Amino acid sequence: MIGTCATTTVHAEALQVEPYGVYGVSYGSGSNCGGVAEVDERGVIIASIQNYTYASASSLHGNGFHPTGDYLYTADMGTKAVWTHKVDRTTGAVSFVSQGNYTGGSPRHVVAHPSGKYAYAMTESSSEVVLYNIDNSTGAASFSGTAYGIVPANSSGTHRGETARVSKSGTLLYATTRANSSDPAAIDGFVSGFTLDTEGNILSQDFIEATTTGGGTSNMVVPAIWDDNLFVIIDAIDGNVEMWQRADDGASAAKIASVPLGVEHLMSGLWYD
Repeated sequence: MIGTCATTTVHAEALQVEPYGVYGVSYGSGSNCGGVAEVDERGVIIASIQNYTYASASSLHGNGFHPTGDYLYTADMGTKAVWTHKVDRTTGAVSFVSQGNYTGGSPRHVVAHPSGKYAYAMTESSSEVVLYNIDNSTGAASFSGTAYGIVPANSSGTHRGETARVSKSGTLLYATTRANSSDPAAIDGFVSGFTLDTEGNILSQDFIEATTTGGGTSNMVVPAIWDDNLFVIIDAIDGNVEMWQRADDGASAAKIASVPLGVEHLMSGLWYD
């Protein structure tokens, strides 16, 4: 990112509709800044449109858009909230709508369902998938009263919630957590799968499976773009990109392939084609 928010940018999302800006948030305790950047016709960042602030206690980590592109949602670990901002579809600038507080853990990443009815936040401190309602008229995200833990009750060690992602068709949700330990290889991370209805409400939590390692600094889950039952996990400890498959009955999942890249600290992944 560029502008006054650029020094500690942790996450950025590109708006997929006009005006096609890039929206980033800064990271860390006391880092309460968001930034909007303009891009040219090639998608290259060329100018800072706006820098804006959240709360003084904010510790931001992730953001995501409403499927229409009219609203930006931000996960704030410091205030335990999912913020909603309105996106000006002419200038790209944002304006405050709401601060949707949660009384449990601290939201780390947030993603909206393609229907625009619900959003999901992954909490870092409590490793929960938290369901948010999205108001039809204002776009505001508010806690629905529903949250699911993705660490088994009998698990040893402590964990950090990682990511939650919706499958291509919008019928499944995957979420991961990683080990919070000085020796993350000694503690399992976990991946969990959920079934969603057509609007994105969570119908069931179908499985919790241990991942190959504790995940290190990642353990990110990335659903495939051609098959809802396939997803990738980024293993930062072994430096592997793993392909996983959900069972036909949906009650379990297992690793079916692994590509060793020999690269330390793998973090993120996306499907290009």
